[in-house]
Amino acid sequence: MTSALAKVALGACIFTSLVMAGSEYFQMRLADRMIAGELVPENELTSNDFRHRILGIINTVAFVFSAVCFLIWFHQAHTNLKAL
Repeated sequence: MTSALAKVALGACIFTSLVMAGSEYFQMRLADRMIAGELVPENELTSNDFRHRILGIINTVAFVFSAVCFLIWFHQAHTNLKAL
């Protein structure tokens, strides 16, 4: 059961990392527009910051959850080695 939970947590971590990479791409495009001298509306900048902040929090939570699940699985696997 814990191995399945660790796999799901790892999958969630990978998924949130991919979503975060997409957000980084959009932020890079926004920065390129600003460097080119285009006037970017304040609400677009604010929504970009908010999106990036929320995705960063979700990605961090997924990473910590994945690490905890892995450590629990690793501990249980090594505890069962003594029985063998």
